[in-house]
Amino acid sequence: MSAFIADRMNRSQHRVEIPEKPDLAGAVRRKAPVPDFRVLFESAPGLYLVLLPDEPTFTIVAVSNAYAAATMVKREDILGRGLFEIFPDNPDDPETTGVQNLHASLRRALESGTPDTMAIQKYDIRRPDGIFEERYWAPVNSAVLDENGRVHYLIHRVQDVTEFVRLKLRESEQANLSSELRSRANRIEAELFLQGQELADAKRLAADLERSHKALRKSEFRYRRLFESARDGILIVNGEGRFVEVNDSFCRILKTTRERLLDAHFSEFVPPESASDVQRAFLKLRNDWNTPIEFPFRALDGSIVELEWTSSSKYLPGLYFCACRDITERKSLQATSLRVAAIVESSVDAIVGEDLDGTIVSWNRGAERIFGYKAQEVLGRHISLLATPDGFDEMAGILKRIGGGEHVDHFETKRRRKDGQIIDVSLTVSPVRDGSGRIIGASKIARDVTERERTAQALRATNAALSRANADLEQVAYSASHDLQEPLRIVAVYSEMLKKKYGGRLDRQADEYIGYTVDGARRMQQLLRDLLACLRATDGGDAQVVRVDASEAIGHAIANLHAAIEESGASITYTGLPRVMVDPVHLQQIFQNLIGNAIKYRSNERPCISVKATRRNKEWLFAVKDNGIGIQEEHADQIFGVFKRLHPSGPHTGTGIGLAICERLVRRYGGSIWVESSPGRGATFFFTMPDSTT
Repeated sequence: MSAFIADRMNRSQHRVEIPEKPDLAGAVRRKAPVPDFRVLFESAPGLYLVLLPDEPTFTIVAVSNAYAAATMVKREDILGRGLFEIFPDNPDDPETTGVQNLHASLRRALESGTPDTMAIQKYDIRRPDGIFEERYWAPVNSAVLDENGRVHYLIHRVQDVTEFVRLKLRESEQANLSSELRSRANRIEAELFLQGQELADAKRLAADLERSHKALRKSEFRYRRLFESARDGILIVNGEGRFVEVNDSFCRILKTTRERLLDAHFSEFVPPESASDVQRAFLKLRNDWNTPIEFPFRALDGSIVELEWTSSSKYLPGLYFCACRDITERKSLQATSLRVAAIVESSVDAIVGEDLDGTIVSWNRGAERIFGYKAQEVLGRHISLLATPDGFDEMAGILKRIGGGEHVDHFETKRRRKDGQIIDVSLTVSPVRDGSGRIIGASKIARDVTERERTAQALRATNAALSRANADLEQVAYSASHDLQEPLRIVAVYSEMLKKKYGGRLDRQADEYIGYTVDGARRMQQLLRDLLACLRATDGGDAQVVRVDASEAIGHAIANLHAAIEESGASITYTGLPRVMVDPVHLQQIFQNLIGNAIKYRSNERPCISVKATRRNKEWLFAVKDNGIGIQEEHADQIFGVFKRLHPSGPHTGTGIGLAICERLVRRYGGSIWVESSPGRGATFFFTMPDSTT
């Protein structure tokens, strides 16, 4: 790497020769000493091997001190020997695939010329005493190309994640998984662990493998390729804060070119609103190079990029070797995770995580409130502590369904609180999967519906009692109206006979009394007949529901009202009426009562009555409009009551039960009926019937 820094300085020297434009930055770079890249490489904290591309041997030509220490080998014992000769598979582990997987990854890097990142591998290391020690690694294999684009070397870089994997395995054994959110947090934690390791390694990427001047020049080329191909942004900054060198990754992060960045001051890429904070952070970065620091840069397109930085001047006096990583997405995920965690914790519902054995692994505040247990009382215990005496099999069945990948939605059951109280709950249970998609537990949301269930039970009991009372009342009314027919008929007959035999033979007052008796008997007979008709309309039996043409039903109603129509000269119009599902007698009775009312309560004008229907959603809306005397708005609901008459005396006869019959018949088919009217402007009666086509 010293060659390409020297090259930048040589170019700066050429610019100095132009007197009218001196290059101060070039002067600074000329004074910078050339670093020893071999020392840098071997002392880098990262674990690196440099291999020849001589598949399948992959001869080792360089090794960092950190790699040798981690694998318990000596540099002089492994240089010039094959990779898999030094690091074979553990012969005591028949399931190991470390050599096979690593060989495949190196071949891919060799064939494609691009980095190949492997999943975490179990690759045991042979100790000096010959015994294999269990280890886990996160390898990345990269190709270093020469001037002609051919693979010159392979860089094998690893992260020792043994402790991390062991920690995760212990957590898994303890079933400390609460929900899908916890799984996601674990993945983020693993990523942060690896990224932190990579950032620590990236700040001292430059190294030199040469022991002689010729070997040094060759290593310059190799490590320039390393510098350029690093996934993290790497840059060298002078004491003034200007960029001396940058790699392609840093250019991609800021969405600009190397030419634009070289000699530019870092403050040009700092968001104005963060300038003071970034200035302090940059000074801290220069003085405390071992601690990662986060501060943003503004890319060329104006977007803000969140970056994590490390720096070192230990091997580059007068210069600062900086590495940065784009953590914009990671910070966004962290913010999202915190929001989701806050939502879960503040939910009024109980949110409980459990493994497939039923062991409780998470317990929010809603669960504490609903079930009465604190989190520390239930974590690690079996979910059956909430079961009712007959609910153990049900819980096992739910876990079995979840293990099969099913979801349980709004399942209502009973659970037992800490105080022994049995409560009604509605459960929604979903499988929780790990990063590979394997089901590892269940996430359960429980809502306390005890009060709702009590209210529903009370309502059902009230409705049942009301239904029984109504049935008894209707039976009494039916029996009374039916049984009264015979004695009332006798009263009416003998009153008529008395009127015929003695009418005019007694004094005027006696004739008046006889008239009252006859008229009262007739009215009572009509009332009883109407009451029976109303009870039959309410009764659910004997209805013959078929598809009925409403025009035919009106035709029959008009025929029954022929005398009243002739007497009043009424005009009745209707066209295009639909077919509806109803008992034809019931629809005819509705039209007959409404048209009869329109004729009965007519004004001094000739009655004009129109019947129309319009389709509305899944029903038909009928409108029976007249030009009669109308009614006041406050009486609009009253007229549908039994025996309710707005004109109890006067020329309008009747018992006030016709509209009550209409209301019960319409309601019987799931419809509704109402009136819109004002005095002197007629009335329009609306009612709905279901559409026969749906």
